[in-house]
Amino acid sequence: MLDKDVTAMQLDSLENIKNVCRSLRPFGFWLCLTIFTVTLKANAQGFGKEGDMVKGAKNNSVGIMERGFIEGHSPNSRSREGDPVLVIVAENGYELGVRYLISRGARVNDRGLNNRTPLGVAAAAGHSAILEHLLKGGADPDKTGLRREVPLIRAARNGHLEAVKVLIENGAYPDDTDLTGRTALDWAREQRHRKIVSYLEAQE
Repeated sequence: MLDKDVTAMQLDSLENIKNVCRSLRPFGFWLCLTIFTVTLKANAQGFGKEGDMVKGAKNNSVGIMERGFIEGHSPNSRSREGDPVLVIVAENGYELGVRYLISRGARVNDRGLNNRTPLGVAAAAGHSAILEHLLKGGADPDKTGLRREVPLIRAARNGHLEAVKVLIENGAYPDDTDLTGRTALDWAREQRHRKIVSYLEAQE
């Protein structure tokens, strides 16, 4: 019932727009009518609404994502904010969702809002198991994100030793620097993550 009410309101608004168009001069009328037609089609197609692939990612539900996939939604669908669904599930720590999306062909190096990558958000949150799945799926361990930070820097700065180990063991370059010129080791020292400092020093 609510959806029907919303649709009725949208149609009323569009009818008002159409009436305004009629009052304009010929050129303005045709321009306005074109905008009206595009808007009407967009509403009919549910433009602006997030599909099941995105809903499933946000709610940690492979079932909902699979329903969206069957309906033809891409495993590289994006949220309204601009994040690929793989970034969403990686940040949530939803391991099953990460495995599912990779199996469906999701691009593991896609960037989202503020240049965030699946590997970067997983590293920042310390989701080491998810890091392993992404790396096995072809994720670039040295792909930069916001402030030119590589995943290793994000993991080290936030104190996630296991995530640091996974990244190093899968080829992450420890001497990469961010926009401030700091390396992962520099950040670990600054944040006093002693175990990470010891581990990274042993890699030199």
